[in-house]
Amino acid sequence: MYPLVLLLLTSLFATAANADVVRVDCPRTGAVSPLPSGWWLKPRLSEAIAVPPGSSGPLWSKEAGNFAATTLSTRVATYDGSYGKTILSCAFYSALGAKIWVSTYAPEGANCLEDGAGFRCVTPVDSLDLTVTRAPTPLVVPKYIPPANSFLYKSGTIRLQPNMGMDLENGTVGENRATDVRFNAQTTNRRFLEPVNGAKLVLVGTNEVSPEICRAFNTYTTGRISVTQLPAGTSVCVITSDRRYSAFTVSSAPATSWEAFRINFKTWRN
Repeated sequence: MYPLVLLLLTSLFATAANADVVRVDCPRTGAVSPLPSGWWLKPRLSEAIAVPPGSSGPLWSKEAGNFAATTLSTRVATYDGSYGKTILSCAFYSALGAKIWVSTYAPEGANCLEDGAGFRCVTPVDSLDLTVTRAPTPLVVPKYIPPANSFLYKSGTIRLQPNMGMDLENGTVGENRATDVRFNAQTTNRRFLEPVNGAKLVLVGTNEVSPEICRAFNTYTTGRISVTQLPAGTSVCVITSDRRYSAFTVSSAPATSWEAFRINFKTWRN
């Protein structure tokens, strides 16, 4: 860091030391004497700008006469008609009391400031090339990690009534060949969730479920699970009748044989 700061400071000092500084003084002469080369004069500044150096005709109006040697004010500006050039103007009083502007063009490429009875013009030198070349940053392509829902085939909430089945591929309730789990409710004390049509279950408990967790189990069974093992918050992994992995979590368990389960489920793609 410090070498770079030193380089910047060195460049700034070098620029200030090597800049081309020119002093442009307002002329000390009168209308009866020729103006210095490159200067022109008119009673009003707008007219002075319109008369470029070397034009023919009287330098100013007949009423003017000699103007005083003391400069009243100076001005730096760029006006329409000057072709983008900066014009330096000095104001004097004529012998008849008229305000007279004497003007010239600023040195090419210079930045001029009003300075007493004249101007200080600085032409900047080319600055040092301080571009710092850095090695290109290698492009790092992150490993694509698909969001969890990209594997999701179907999800939703099912109200599973007694002695009805649920299809975890479609999220529907009914009794057909697509049914995966059936709520077998015989009495209040004999109620079960049982897999049908080739589906299999494994009781997970209150642990989190995901496709990876459900695939990791090797204890799937076609046996049924008692409602007493399925309080709210309990999860079950399922291999559906279409051989997809699925899981459901009990959000509300029935207290009697005529009440329904409320179940949240997710089924994933193979």
